[in-house]
Amino acid sequence: MTDAAILDSLGESRTLAEMLSLARLQGKRASRGEGDAAMLAEAATRGGSPGTTLLMRSGQLPDDSATIDVIAKIGFVVRCDLDRDAFLKVLRVEIEAEAAERSVRFDAGAVQRLADRMGITRTLSDKFSKEVPDLRATLSEAVRLMTLAGENGTIDAKMVDAQVGAIAGGARYELGGLFAERKAVEALQKLRDLVAQSRREDPKTAIDIHYGKFLFPLADEVRQILGVLSFARVRKLDVRAPMNYNRFKDSLADALGGYLKDLDLVRQRPHPFALHKKWEAARSFTEAELWEALRSLAAIESGRKSGGVSPEVGIEALLLSAKR
Repeated sequence: MTDAAILDSLGESRTLAEMLSLARLQGKRASRGEGDAAMLAEAATRGGSPGTTLLMRSGQLPDDSATIDVIAKIGFVVRCDLDRDAFLKVLRVEIEAEAAERSVRFDAGAVQRLADRMGITRTLSDKFSKEVPDLRATLSEAVRLMTLAGENGTIDAKMVDAQVGAIAGGARYELGGLFAERKAVEALQKLRDLVAQSRREDPKTAIDIHYGKFLFPLADEVRQILGVLSFARVRKLDVRAPMNYNRFKDSLADALGGYLKDLDLVRQRPHPFALHKKWEAARSFTEAELWEALRSLAAIESGRKSGGVSPEVGIEALLLSAKR
């Protein structure tokens, strides 16, 4: 569109005209992704005031933006900041709206069971995580169930159990923690659950890429345990000697957290409970075993880009090698 056409659609604005002119001089152009296009089409189909132009942007909005200020002056800016605390409430409201539109009854117990099966309940109960579950993926599963139930049908917990495959959880850190605790079978199951969840959200991506996402979380866990062993050596401490949580929290947690942060092994000081888990895990590893695990992870990463062993085989073999 020309600048004149855009201005005519949005209403006269000298500031907006200057913004458009500057954008074109810099070689920039407006674009809209597939997801935004679908949202725009849905809004246009479901209604709106005659002659209204809807300008949408998906994603986080900056707090201080001249562009958003201009749009707000000549129209409206709507924010939808979904956080962990409000997630389940918003999920219920959205499912109820979809069910009402399709003349389907979606039991409250079925909503909770769907949250359990999709790994949402476990993700939200993880007090160390800041992850917000994917609302669209869960709604997509709910709509699929409504389609199966048909008009005037009912969706209950039994139907959810029968139709939706369970996902054990979405917290990636749990995979590294299970490996560190040498719980090989549990770690393998967690890996497959995480990959299943990843494929559900992005079914078009190759399986090797889905598995490859978990190479670096595992490598981070190994590096942090090496950091614990290094800290113990510097402080001349015996990691193999038992130490209960309260004693660890009072005497070592703060110093160990600062040590790992100073070495850039963590982004921020971990909670004392998480640090104690790493301290306990360090008791069962030697530095040679950990360096070998890092070498294996590097080889898997290199091999998946050069036709070597697939990440699926490589990571599962590594997890099984840590079995007690």
